Amino acid sequence: LELAAAARRLGAVVTVIEAQPSILMRGVPAEIAKIIHEAHEAEGVKILCGDAIAAIADDGARVRIALAGGQDIVADVAVIGIGAVPVTGLAAEAGLTIDNGIAVDAELRTSDPDIFAAGDCCSFPLAVYGGRRVRLEAWRNAQEQGALAASNMLGAGEAHEAVPWFWSDQYGLTLQISGLSDEGSKVVRRDLDDGALILFHLAQDGRLVAASGIGPGNSVARDIRLAEMLIARKAKPAPEALGSQTVKLKSLLAA
Repeated sequence: LELAAAARRLGAVVTVIEAQPSILMRGVPAEIAKIIHEAHEAEGVKILCGDAIAAIADDGARVRIALAGGQDIVADVAVIGIGAVPVTGLAAEAGLTIDNGIAVDAELRTSDPDIFAAGDCCSFPLAVYGGRRVRLEAWRNAQEQGALAASNMLGAGEAHEAVPWFWSDQYGLTLQISGLSDEGSKVVRRDLDDGALILFHLAQDGRLVAASGIGPGNSVARDIRLAEMLIARKAKPAPEALGSQTVKLKSLLAA
């Protein structure tokens, strides 16, 4: 979608084909995904959801895409996003444990105590979510884990405890998500200025487990950062406070 936005801004005619019923289903709340969908359509991007690609033919000049639903699309260029798979062959040959990537402990040590792994290739336990094992494909996670793995190789013995964070810029809108929204069972909405909003995701026990925000420019950045700090502290803020624009999130850190 970022590529679609950039191409549209350059004047290209853009069609996005999504096999799922809607865009961004893997990690973005439906309410925010709808805003992004509408932003693309307002810019002239055609989004086709719920239809799979049956065949692709390239004659060297044009690309013809046949959809399972019967529609044909002809394009100059086709960009195919198929996701990412961790390359674990070498690790497996070395006898390391593989579990949705190279399995590491909280200090990024593999099943061989002399070998460490970091970044997109490894799965690791997140203490803030009860040790749930995850694998993240995000630049900040890779950057932080790389530095931590190096420190731990030198004997630091520090655990990776960072809260997951993701962002995307499209058409002047910034999407930011801190935490794992699928850990939540209740959502509280906070409306901000200029049409920005934040969705706070609460677990059954009241813990704040994620925050998803979207708005123009950096309108949600500060509050998402404060939410990240609340998540790391396993805070249980009152839903009424989270939903009220008059309550500063910073004040909840002192509660």
